[in-house]
Amino acid sequence: MRFAVHANDHLTHELVKALDDDADSYAATWRAVGHAAERAGLRRPSYELVRRLARLERRRRAAGDAVRRAQVDVAAAFLFSSSVVDTPIALERLQEAKRHENLVTQWHEAGSAPAPDEGSAGRSEGGTGSSVRP
Repeated sequence: MRFAVHANDHLTHELVKALDDDADSYAATWRAVGHAAERAGLRRPSYELVRRLARLERRRRAAGDAVRRAQVDVAAAFLFSSSVVDTPIALERLQEAKRHENLVTQWHEAGSAPAPDEGSAGRSEGGTGSSVRP
């Protein structure tokens, strides 16, 4: 079996985006993408390429989810909180989530990302670290 797909192949990116599921393993995504590519008469992408693209896609989706959660927090703080302090805190979290989403989007467009420890250094579980810069 030959693997000769360029890392910047747009179709491979789109197949990974459409067929990747966070609940599935990278191997399952690779098999699905490879099968779809073969049905289209194309060569199968390598496991390493699909794994890297799937990891980037999962990070991009997670960043988008964090922004949506932060938007809900801002709305809840504004509409339902009796404390004046809650709204600015929620807005700060939203700005941080958007900065992180932009950074992940840049990684996704470039086709690479720092090692997992580099991109998440200083970020707390709630996603409100100050180490991520646009």
